[in-house]
Amino acid sequence: MLIRKVIGSLPLFLLALTVAAYPGSPSLQNAKPVVIAGKVLSPKPNSSITLGINLVGFEQKELTVPVDSAGSFLFRFSAYVPTDAWMIYGNNFLILFHPGDSLYIELNGAAETREALLETVKFKGTAATINQKAALFQGLYYASALYRQDYRKKEDKVKRSTPDEFVRHCDSLRKEGIKFQEAFVKREKPSQEVSTWSRLFIEQSYYSNLSFYPGNHRAALALKKSEWDVPVQYFDFLGKYYDIKQSLISGDAISAYIGNYTYKYILSRNQRDIAALNRSVSRHEEESMLLQNIVRYSKDALTREISLCFALNSLLEQSAVGTFEENRDLVDKHIKQPFLREPLLSKYQEKKKELDRGTHIVIDPLRSGVSFVDSVLQHNKGKVIYIDFWATWCGPCRQEFPYAKKMEEAFPDGVVFLYLCLESNKDAYRNLMQKYAHGGIHRFLDGDQSNMVRQKYDIKGLPHYMLIDKEGAFVPNSDIRPSEDKTESVIRELTKR
Repeated sequence: MLIRKVIGSLPLFLLALTVAAYPGSPSLQNAKPVVIAGKVLSPKPNSSITLGINLVGFEQKELTVPVDSAGSFLFRFSAYVPTDAWMIYGNNFLILFHPGDSLYIELNGAAETREALLETVKFKGTAATINQKAALFQGLYYASALYRQDYRKKEDKVKRSTPDEFVRHCDSLRKEGIKFQEAFVKREKPSQEVSTWSRLFIEQSYYSNLSFYPGNHRAALALKKSEWDVPVQYFDFLGKYYDIKQSLISGDAISAYIGNYTYKYILSRNQRDIAALNRSVSRHEEESMLLQNIVRYSKDALTREISLCFALNSLLEQSAVGTFEENRDLVDKHIKQPFLREPLLSKYQEKKKELDRGTHIVIDPLRSGVSFVDSVLQHNKGKVIYIDFWATWCGPCRQEFPYAKKMEEAFPDGVVFLYLCLESNKDAYRNLMQKYAHGGIHRFLDGDQSNMVRQKYDIKGLPHYMLIDKEGAFVPNSDIRPSEDKTESVIRELTKR
């Protein structure tokens, strides 16, 4: 969610060409320090302020610093490229900066709404002028009817529209948004940089709304993907996105686009190619195909480079170091840009060290995942059994682990906790076992065992949880995640029976 300064006196179009020639662009070769300081007027006691930096090709990086008794705060970090970031103190808004900037921000901590905050925010420093205009645009947008739509009406559109109807609806909203942005530019005459950034700000919601429509439509009607889905060509619009080089000026826009491009457009191509194989593929094969298809289907070199970095970084986030190493040739051949390559390789080295520290984790071989689960149930009759089906690549699964550990501590006796890892990479499994250091019974299931367990226990998605009572009977429950308040009480009730 960020932006950048025009280099020298180059207009935006020539800047885009400079970016296109990225191997020789000095602005993208070296990281430079950025200092963002400021003061919160009427600060809350013992509070902190957060900066959510949108790193192109990576996940958002959050920095949180304390706000002192006088309201002062200070962020120091380095940046390769201009971008934008969310400043969060009760409310949130986007600020813009470039490598080497020093920016001072004054904001009202007592503001109850984002619009009220944006009306009073003040800037000083190297990026003050563009930030004042960007803040003005955001304030006008968030106060407008364009933003303050009837959300029930919007939800109704998602629920009741066919794909074609929803596309037409989004097209009409896009036209309104562009008209709003063009009126702002004509009236306020911002710099070319802010003009382009504000256009991307408007365009982002259009592409995001279209991208998330299929999932939101299914959720609204409680439909499974097997019961309803969009045509295979639905996501092709993401392959026709506006100039990717220009969108670099907004980390918010490019991050949203690259995520949808990679895991909706390219993934839909993956699904077509898998169907053409006329056989099932393992999770590992699917991940490798995704990387190959980013190279195969990306028409634009910069899109390919950023999308590859994004996908490989996601694999490293899942500790899939082995998959990264198997596809290292793609990094060396296609990811040349230092602002992508250097942080990606640093992430790899970091994960590699984590994995090396966890190599002592032994994976017990299983002849059959199903028979193993059956044996656990058989040998623990008289106890409540809580089963967690998870995968290393599943973010929501990993988010539940700290809650699971607390839940284990709440039931030291009479409850067996069984964790079954499905469809995953062994190296990633070892690393996560080292990181979370769970109690309970842990087992890694290979691809065939994972499929058998999924079929037997009708597991549609992950994470998936099951409860078995003292008699060995399955307990029907809609949601018994470790983080759910009701889960402990459900288990406690079963132990009393």
